[in-house]
Amino acid sequence: MDLTPELQKRAEQDLNEDPRRRGEDIKHIRDWLSKQPHIKARTDDAWLLAFLRGCEFSLERTKERLDNYYTLRSLMPDVFDNRDPLGKELVAAVSARVLLELPEPDERGSRVFLLRLGAADPATIPVERVFKLNFMAGDLMLRDDPAAIICGNVILLDLDGANMGHVLQMTPAFVSRIMTILQEAYPLRTLAIHYINAPSAVDVVMSLFKNSLSGYLATQFHQHADLESLHKFFPKRILPKEYGGEAGTLAELNERFRKRLESRRDFFLEDGKYGVDEKLRPTAARSKARRDVFDMAGSFRQLAVD
Repeated sequence: MDLTPELQKRAEQDLNEDPRRRGEDIKHIRDWLSKQPHIKARTDDAWLLAFLRGCEFSLERTKERLDNYYTLRSLMPDVFDNRDPLGKELVAAVSARVLLELPEPDERGSRVFLLRLGAADPATIPVERVFKLNFMAGDLMLRDDPAAIICGNVILLDLDGANMGHVLQMTPAFVSRIMTILQEAYPLRTLAIHYINAPSAVDVVMSLFKNSLSGYLATQFHQHADLESLHKFFPKRILPKEYGGEAGTLAELNERFRKRLESRRDFFLEDGKYGVDEKLRPTAARSKARRDVFDMAGSFRQLAVD
């Protein structure tokens, strides 16, 4: 849990972190989880601290995020089950270079992820698997990267190669669920979403993404017509060579990401045992979950937590 003096200062200023109270807050959340019969969650200090930081040390928001996070794991098995980095399906997705973590943060210290949706053939790598990989990267941040929790992250979406096959899989219900996971379940502060190389076929999907955003993030959704526009937001030193940058090739960055995923295989295999059992959720909360999480049409609603 040790931070550099600079990161500790940012945590205190931006996230309301008080080192003197930190241990007490972690214990409070762990005690609360022990009284939630329906939630089976990780309870180690580092994991709970990541949620506290992502919720700016609001205890009630932290409880809500934890319940959201583990509820969604159980409600969306297509995104959250079978996350073995050495499994055939994920190996294929990684090999397609659909998701890369840039090696250095941006000027604000934010971690940057490059999501190349068009690199995946939707016939063999459906969008659910692309986003499964995306949220696996998010879990690695929660586990290993306190700087990313404190300084936030940015998503760079490259739509080169996206076609009607991708569009047909990105239904309004799916987009709504993905964006709600991003904004309501993960304690990761996504500070901006940038996209480039968008063909006209995906205009409707991008409108769905934009309309699903809320709060500050809704003002930080940027389209770029070319690399020159992109370079105004992302310094060349952090971008891959194929994007006019200096941070190595896509192949090199992908190899780093593959090794990082595989080095945490035990974490992902063990992680499959966590989630919620709705049969054990307290009756009052259960009725709210049924009403607020998914309605009959499959649209996502915000989870209410007692």
